[in-house]
Amino acid sequence: MKRIGFLSLFVVALAFSSCKNNNSTNTNTPTTTQPSTSNNAALEVKWKIANGMDADSVNPKCRVAVLINSKEVEIFKERTLNYEEIPKSEWANREYSIPADAFTACSGFWAGFDSKIYLIKKGENIEVYEGGFSEDETVQGLNYQLIKTIKPEEWK
Repeated sequence: MKRIGFLSLFVVALAFSSCKNNNSTNTNTPTTTQPSTSNNAALEVKWKIANGMDADSVNPKCRVAVLINSKEVEIFKERTLNYEEIPKSEWANREYSIPADAFTACSGFWAGFDSKIYLIKKGENIEVYEGGFSEDETVQGLNYQLIKTIKPEEWK
């Protein structure tokens, strides 16, 4: 019973601290990242992340897209996480294990769920991988799964 009470208190504290941080930003303005300098100089790849809150200002609400040579491709229409870019200098960190030749990567966390996403070129396509876990799992590294394949006709 004490464990449930402690977990509830933790979730409430997390919600309040997250609300405070999100209210200080303009949620109507999407954030973008710097262009990638990855393995293909002909491609400019950057995030278009719009973090905000739901109508009740209780849970985060996020739209994640990527701009490939200025053409927008949606990754998630709506997620109950807020995402931010992971600096390339941190990719090799054991927590992330993002390939060095990825274009870009981002991370989101909310209510005990952690998500990492990266984009990488495979042949002519750009593949989107996501790895994640909940805080009650013991993890030996992220198990990234292919979640989307972006074909050249979607960004050319």
